[in-house]
Amino acid sequence: MSDTPEDTQTSTDSDFAALGLEPDLISALERLKLDAPTAIQCQMIPAVLDGKDCLARASTGTGKTNTYLLPILQTVKPGEGIQAMVVQPTRALALQFQRNLQRFAPEKPLRTAVALGGRPSRDVPDPLSESPDVLIAIPRGAGALTRRKDHDWSGLRLLVIDELDAILDERGTEQIKQLNAALTHEYQTILLSGSLDEPIRELAAELLRDPLEIDAPAGPPRYASASQSYFAVDPDEKFDALLSFCKQEQPKLAIVFTNTAEQAREVANRLERARVSCRWIGERGGPPRRDSQEQRDGRGGRDQHRGRSDRARSNVIVVDDPAPRRISTIPASHLLHYEMPAEIDTYLHRLEQSSRLRRQGQVIAFVEPTEESLLAEIEQRVGKPLDKREPLDHPQRNRPERRSEPSKPRPAARAKPTGRAASPTGRLNKLLIPNEELEARGVRPPPRTLGCRFRTNRRGKPLRRPGAK
Repeated sequence: MSDTPEDTQTSTDSDFAALGLEPDLISALERLKLDAPTAIQCQMIPAVLDGKDCLARASTGTGKTNTYLLPILQTVKPGEGIQAMVVQPTRALALQFQRNLQRFAPEKPLRTAVALGGRPSRDVPDPLSESPDVLIAIPRGAGALTRRKDHDWSGLRLLVIDELDAILDERGTEQIKQLNAALTHEYQTILLSGSLDEPIRELAAELLRDPLEIDAPAGPPRYASASQSYFAVDPDEKFDALLSFCKQEQPKLAIVFTNTAEQAREVANRLERARVSCRWIGERGGPPRRDSQEQRDGRGGRDQHRGRSDRARSNVIVVDDPAPRRISTIPASHLLHYEMPAEIDTYLHRLEQSSRLRRQGQVIAFVEPTEESLLAEIEQRVGKPLDKREPLDHPQRNRPERRSEPSKPRPAARAKPTGRAASPTGRLNKLLIPNEELEARGVRPPPRTLGCRFRTNRRGKPLRRPGAK
């Protein structure tokens, strides 16, 4: 995420010049109206410039991107090959970091390339053919490139892995280990994660050498600035209320929370059948599972492939508890609690994991009559009241009823004429090719159709109209 004065926590104890940055970078920061560094930038930028390995716990909005972006701009020399690699968990974040680098192009023109995996083609060029100075990749793309034997990686001096918790949640542990094994020379490594639990620390012990550990103070959660509301619905009408909201409100990107994987799969399938662009992020991270009939018809594999390739076009993403870490990479506009959790901590965990919720986003709960007792405790924990929303009419109920009109008597069927006169007139509607000589001999002419001029007989010669030259 781009670091702006509104998105980061500023620290007035220091400025960027005191962190060891060059004057041209200072002027670029002034041009972008970034006047003061954040707390994590004050701790981490000098350490990165000194070449130390770093392990940082930092959430979105703390200014963590500039902690390694600014040192990359200062240390990478244009035209000397790939000197820095930045691994992001998703394609969207990789392209976003590339745009952030391009903002400094007037002062620091560096060539960048994005590796998303897959074989190079006419539509997907080879990232290495562009001779980039900085390579930006997702784990699959980085692993595929480092396994190639036609490139020398000895010039790589800095490896940055951002959102490590989201990468491990996508089962990217093996890809990161393969990347580390392919780079046999010494280089500096920077790891950033939203949490530092045991799996992340075990992986960091393999990748880092005497690292500097930094714990950035978290700012106010994103959901604090979002509007909080709820629908009072009956259990039998809950899905109709969700479908009406998706159809009428048309959220840009909504995350729907459920309690179990079975319920998440069912909701995703029903939304898909109702023509709502939807994707389910479950244990395997795949699209909604199709029924067995579709698989027998041969459509299941195609739909599953389409679901994986069209993630960016999904307007609704359905997840189940516990909320996966990968939703922290989704810039959601709406958080929809389709099922209320049994514990309030689970409700708050859903909100905390959605760390990229837009500042003008909405948090909406679908509350059944037996769950209304949870509202008071939720309001106390989130620090703001939950407004009750008026129920939306289901699209099926808004259709005007057909007026029953008296049936009119059908006209009597006309007798079909016989003979040549029965054939309709017109160039393309004429059924027979008239020829008196053939008719006298009892030979039936071929029917006239749009493709008659291209037909051939058994000998391969085109048919000609009798009498034609």
